[in-house]
Amino acid sequence: MAKPPTLADFVAAQVDPRGRSWCDTLPEDVRQQLIEVECSVAVAVRWLKGLGFDEATNSKVDNWRRRERSDRRPG
Repeated sequence: MAKPPTLADFVAAQVDPRGRSWCDTLPEDVRQQLIEVECSVAVAVRWLKGLGFDEATNSKVDNWRRRERSDRRPG
């Protein structure tokens, strides 16, 4: 019987090595609007679900938006 993987090995196999998140799979124009339009995360998630992205969640969008906005700040 094969030894089960450790949690660390399991997690390492699940993480995309490029650091992509769910939001990175959205169309470019949708991602741009998520960055540029000032609104709450809850509103953005409702909008995404209205577009058919049913797997959108507050944490997926919030974490991605914070990272992207931080990366785009000058300096």
